[in-house]
Amino acid sequence: MRRRYSGTKTSTTSTRGATLDSTASSAPAGFEWVEGNDATHSVFAFLRNDAHGNQILAVFNCTPVPRENYRVGVPRRGPLA
Repeated sequence: MRRRYSGTKTSTTSTRGATLDSTASSAPAGFEWVEGNDATHSVFAFLRNDAHGNQILAVFNCTPVPRENYRVGVPRRGPLA
């Protein structure tokens, strides 16, 4: 079940010091598309995973238009860091 995230956080506020093991940057298993087909809104999102189970969700709005209440699915329950 994917939890729904709804909001408008910038990369500055959404990361809050989150880090991943450096092996995630080179392993194909460390990447998972969350949203890669929204050309209408020019938005894409993906998860980065490391070998320890840590994840970072990256959401990109490639326009100057704010996307209020844009929703993407995330793979687990709980608070977002």
